[in-house]
Amino acid sequence: MQRLLKSLFNIQQGEATRGLLMFAYALLLLSAYLILKPVRNSLFLEKFDAGQLTIMYMVIAIVAAGVATGYTRLGKKLTLSRFIGATNIFIIVNICVFWWLMVREVDWLVYVFYVWVSLFGIITTSQFWLLSNHIFNTREAKRLFPFIGAGAITGGLMGSKLTSSLVGAIGTENLLWVCVAFIIGCTAILTAVWGKRQPSETLRLKRSKEVDLSGMWGVIFKSKYLSLLSAFIAITVMVATFVDLQFNLVVQEAYPVKNERTAFFGDFFFYLSLASLALQLLFSSRILRNFGVGAAILILPAGLLLGSAAIFVWPALWSAIMVKISDGGFRYSINKSGQELLYMPIPSALKDRVKGMMDVVGDRVARGIAGAMLYVVFTLLGWKVAEISFMSASLIAVWIFLAVKLKKAYSLEFRESIKKGSLDSEAISVQIRESSSIEALGGALSGTDTRQTLFALELIKDIEDTRFLEPLLGLTEHKDPRVRQSALSEIIRLGDESLSEKVIPLINDPEPTVSAEAISFLCAHTSDSNRAAFNQLLNGENPALQASAIRCALMNNDGSVIEDALNRERIEALLSKEGENAAQAKRELASAIRYAPPDSILHEYLPKFLRDPDKIVIEKAMDSASALRKREHVGRIIGYLADRSLRPQASAALINYGPAVLGTLRDYLVDAEVSLTVRRRIPRILGSIGTEDAISMLTSQLGIEDMSLRYEVVKALNRIRRDVKETRFERESIEAHLNNEVREFYSRSRHLRA
Repeated sequence: MQRLLKSLFNIQQGEATRGLLMFAYALLLLSAYLILKPVRNSLFLEKFDAGQLTIMYMVIAIVAAGVATGYTRLGKKLTLSRFIGATNIFIIVNICVFWWLMVREVDWLVYVFYVWVSLFGIITTSQFWLLSNHIFNTREAKRLFPFIGAGAITGGLMGSKLTSSLVGAIGTENLLWVCVAFIIGCTAILTAVWGKRQPSETLRLKRSKEVDLSGMWGVIFKSKYLSLLSAFIAITVMVATFVDLQFNLVVQEAYPVKNERTAFFGDFFFYLSLASLALQLLFSSRILRNFGVGAAILILPAGLLLGSAAIFVWPALWSAIMVKISDGGFRYSINKSGQELLYMPIPSALKDRVKGMMDVVGDRVARGIAGAMLYVVFTLLGWKVAEISFMSASLIAVWIFLAVKLKKAYSLEFRESIKKGSLDSEAISVQIRESSSIEALGGALSGTDTRQTLFALELIKDIEDTRFLEPLLGLTEHKDPRVRQSALSEIIRLGDESLSEKVIPLINDPEPTVSAEAISFLCAHTSDSNRAAFNQLLNGENPALQASAIRCALMNNDGSVIEDALNRERIEALLSKEGENAAQAKRELASAIRYAPPDSILHEYLPKFLRDPDKIVIEKAMDSASALRKREHVGRIIGYLADRSLRPQASAALINYGPAVLGTLRDYLVDAEVSLTVRRRIPRILGSIGTEDAISMLTSQLGIEDMSLRYEVVKALNRIRRDVKETRFERESIEAHLNNEVREFYSRSRHLRA
């Protein structure tokens, strides 16, 4: 199973259990929702005329706003796992009560249930992705979220199919018990997956910033791009509301029997999910890649315009199905991908607040306005299904106009964001595949502004797109060595051996880091000609290039080279030379140790490199020691905490050692003979390691005699509490130390007053 998951979804060692649990969670959750939705629709149409939905759209908008406020306040008082668990229990109780009232045919309940199912979809989906962000770190999320998303799609298909298959046998109301079973399953998975979190990774997961929506309307209206985006999203929601009413009106007339209607809704949502999945897998990435975000956001309104025309001419079930599939199929696949990209040029500091405003407030306001408009034209003026299509078409025309304007604005905003350096590199590496963004990044790579070029190089890391190769090759002649090095690094990742002729000359670049990258290219692409060039380097006169070739061979585990290169005579000869190239050779060898086999003689030189007068050599040696978990060198690395220039690298190395060095760090922290400069750095390192043992160690030192050390311990614990909401602290111990601190402060105050 592990091997299959790795080949299909690149799931790494230690991730399979968590990934499968979250896949199952998504599957059960979406299955429950896609059962509740057909049941809700069918029961409402059984009791009331579909025209009453115009009121429900307005009610949902109002109620959702109030529930969101209470939901947020409650969420602040509970840990995430308890909050989600309590929500699930509340949902189970609610469903049981709904079933009990439904079988007694309480008419008003249908109104409440309709609103409740809408809130269920909003709240549970939000909680699921919040939980996912706590279970996986950023790198894991990039690999695993597509796999988990497949679980959600599978769940949608399963829930819809179960609805249509079971309703004839057990009836519409009794489908609720299937939902109860699924939510119980979600709760069990929550308990299991929460215990699988990696403590050392937890600290890296920052608490989600609360979305402060105050003043956001002013920010949106002052920006032309944000104004266009908010209007575009609002019209998308309004047209979807119009389509929903038309669809329900036609279905109510076509299926007057409750269970038959429920079965139809189940089948419909099944095929809708299937259509959405097919569009996402087969067309979404291709459209974005070849035609850009503009085409992606135009497909939905174009499809709905054709569907509205069909309903206007032939207001029948087939035309209503056509327009609803156009809406659901495109909206949750191609349009969704394009719409998410539209947020990308927005600065990171503003993006969450803007998205929160549009998703939370804008969606509800737009739905409420659409409900009010439909109430006027349908209930008061008596318009029919066909006439509503005329109003939809008018809105769609405005929608298409906004989409065209937004496409141009997006390109300008994206380029401006590159110039300002405000794009989020983490988000862009996951999302960007569309043509206009690739073109803008390519333009930035070809520009004359070095700062902008370096930023663009940072942005394209992890993006697999060979369209960058042409501008990258041009950068190999850039005047700035940082640009040349970064460009070469990306060429190695994206290119193949056909680029050897252009890369090999850079081995003689005056900047050692650039020549090292060129050698890495030779290692990565071992054709006969490249092998010959590599052997020339290994046996040449330049010690820096020789050492770089050795490091490269070790990184790529090239046994034929390693056996010949790693002998004492060659290494001693390299280390005996003098000059800048010799200094670079030591740096390369110190870095190469981390890749050397356990029995390699290169390990014998690590203590020497850790004492080298060249601080860059020491830094690389510390990295190698921590990567290899060589505990005999921990004491020397701790000693470098006293050196201001080596302190950041020493701290990073000790954090990389992880829990294995906790005991040693504690010994140095409490040893009065150790320099205070060193001891003051240790609490932050313990906090960054972040395991329960590290937290206990910090808590036990709250009573340490030196006040400056106590201050650092408290700062480390506060940082953990701020960044990791779920951490459990030894409350009694902390309160005891706090009381002692208060008493000491009070005693000193009395002496000072006396």
